[in-house]
Amino acid sequence: MTLAAQPEPTDLSFALASLQQVAASLRRARSGWIPSREERSQLLSLMRTVGPSVFPQLLRSLASDSDDEASWAGQLLRQANMPEVAARLGKLLTSPSHSDVVKARALAIVADLGLTPPQDVALANPEQFIADSVAELLSTIESPSDLRRATDDLLGSVPEDELSSVLREVVCHGGQQGQSLLEAVLIDPRTPLTVVAELLPLTRPSRNLPVRRSIPVVTATRAARPPVSRNPSRRALLDALPLYRRRKPPQARL
Repeated sequence: MTLAAQPEPTDLSFALASLQQVAASLRRARSGWIPSREERSQLLSLMRTVGPSVFPQLLRSLASDSDDEASWAGQLLRQANMPEVAARLGKLLTSPSHSDVVKARALAIVADLGLTPPQDVALANPEQFIADSVAELLSTIESPSDLRRATDDLLGSVPEDELSSVLREVVCHGGQQGQSLLEAVLIDPRTPLTVVAELLPLTRPSRNLPVRRSIPVVTATRAARPPVSRNPSRRALLDALPLYRRRKPPQARL
């Protein structure tokens, strides 16, 4: 008896299998599944080979009411084809049909990938969006090392001419932690002296601000969170930058 030769897998069948794997992982994430290290590595690697047909599913999951599903979709998008991600998220951000929550998730991905966000982001409640961005950033600060990391992120990512505006929002919405971050930035030698002079009056009157020598200590207000298999943006405050750009009057170019 001669067995019939098995057909070689085609590109189409491989693509379909990849899409099914991605879709299955998103459904499982909605139920609270956290991938193992091996599963996570395999699925993230898969994103480098799948075509554009995966994006509708990823964007639907990014808009999910399940934070777990949306978080996993965001991780997958961070590993997908960058030009395609930029185009898809740019369209999402300028469309009025998506909520501010979804746009915050999209802008976090844009920031993490080092992409330039659109200047015409459509938001229903810009002020609340900024407040949420500040809260998200400060929620990652639970130790002096976290504070140094947040300081590095701000000074390394926020344009100098927008740094004062961003830090004012940190103080406005951030309470004691916002003050600690402001002081950490002001004593950092990388901070322009013009910014220091402008924002020094916003520091707490009862504190003698050190002259660029040490980082203020953050007092933890809650128990440390266990590590999770997610990739939250450490540059959440950059989510608000498109708003600052929209508020600033256009400057004449030479």
